[in-house]
Amino acid sequence: MELTPKQKAFADYYIECGNAAEAARKAGYSLRTADAIGRENLRKPTVSAYISERQKQKIGRASCRERV
Repeated sequence: MELTPKQKAFADYYIECGNAAEAARKAGYSLRTADAIGRENLRKPTVSAYISERQKQKIGRASCRERV
């Protein structure tokens, strides 16, 4: 299952800030439900897999830069 555009934005913001509620707000979710949606998104296998993969890519890029 593919991520929705909001879920992808949430995941990208979560990687930047590490806060699920803030990432949900920045991704366009309602202020009233951002906290619950953030927690819910982190429990979804597709969202958590995307976050893990992106974090691995960031680590890989950082270690490549360190070698130069």
